[in-house]
Amino acid sequence: MKSLLLALTLFSMTVCFSQAAELHLSNSVVMDLTLPKEASHSSNLLILKFDDWHFSHEVIDPKTFFRPVDLTDIQHHFLKSVFYPNLRDNFPSWLRELANELAVSFGLPKSQVIDGKFDNFELIGSYDSISKQGYLFIFEEHQIHHISYFGEKEHYLNMTKTIKEK
Repeated sequence: MKSLLLALTLFSMTVCFSQAAELHLSNSVVMDLTLPKEASHSSNLLILKFDDWHFSHEVIDPKTFFRPVDLTDIQHHFLKSVFYPNLRDNFPSWLRELANELAVSFGLPKSQVIDGKFDNFELIGSYDSISKQGYLFIFEEHQIHHISYFGEKEHYLNMTKTIKEK
């Protein structure tokens, strides 16, 4: 009987531990996730699918992320201005308008902005309850991660809480 209990305990521990995983986004940023049902990777895009939600992750290429413009050297300021309109004040009018268009496509200003500061990165995002889509940007000094989320708000908020420093 003792050996059966020991075997069941070890099995349940193995099952529990095998369901959790760390996704290392960079040398500074990691996500604690349960294992997805499906994972797909192509070029700079990683897609993780769970039961009733999924997200994609990419590291932003400033030359191609927002096709109308090459954002090299202004990508941090431009993308933060999407969430905080007052940061657009010093932009030329055409760039201000592009930031505004991108904000509207993210469901802003209706959506609440999520903002978190860590030692090595900043997290800014939003969730649109109507389209059930969320966007999250992780700003590191030399790169920006973009996460596109599709599903219920509860999973989006839980996902944002799993992002931490290494």
